[in-house]
Amino acid sequence: METTAHEMDAHIRVTLAEPELTALDAWRERQPDAPERAEALRRLAAMALREVGGSETIALADLNASNDE
Repeated sequence: METTAHEMDAHIRVTLAEPELTALDAWRERQPDAPERAEALRRLAAMALREVGGSETIALADLNASNDE
């Protein structure tokens, strides 16, 4: 599932708060291959998009903590 640099179309800069960064690093450590942070984020994004079908959207006006289920 690992994506190589030549297969990527966009670079996205992400800022994470300490709790999210800690959770990301803990998730990485539980993986058999301990992926780098960028690869971990790609995998988690792919997993989340498969879970919601990849097409579910939330209107900007409706975006809030109650959507974090």
